[in-house]
Amino acid sequence: MIPFSKIGKIGGGTGHSSNYLRARRSSDASQSERQWVKLIMWLRIMFILLLAHCLSALPAPEFDDQNSKTWSAEEACSEVTITTLMENQADPTCRTYVYCYVVNGSVYSLIRSCKSNQYFDHNLKMCRSEVPAECSAEAPTN
Repeated sequence: MIPFSKIGKIGGGTGHSSNYLRARRSSDASQSERQWVKLIMWLRIMFILLLAHCLSALPAPEFDDQNSKTWSAEEACSEVTITTLMENQADPTCRTYVYCYVVNGSVYSLIRSCKSNQYFDHNLKMCRSEVPAECSAEAPTN
């Protein structure tokens, strides 16, 4: 059996035992805090990975065609100040082009066709027998 005088010193005395217990409790508390911080960190990482996985699995948003402007020859020609030729963006085959001309300060547009077996090259601004890389030689089938 432990004498009463020694029990008092262990529990709340000013000796080395008391300091050791306080340091031990402090060490246990800081270790417990570190464990909680690690747990929270891992939970955050798992949440972020789960969120990234869910977002990458979503389908791509549909293109909103109602808000986009459709291309028109008149609008494209409205930006020119001198007579010029430009590609017809509505023709993927490049068999036609837009002829923009200026008369008395007013700009007009005409959609013209290249000769048979010729394609409009927008870099050279002329019709040629070679099909430009960005064009399809075949007419689109609907």
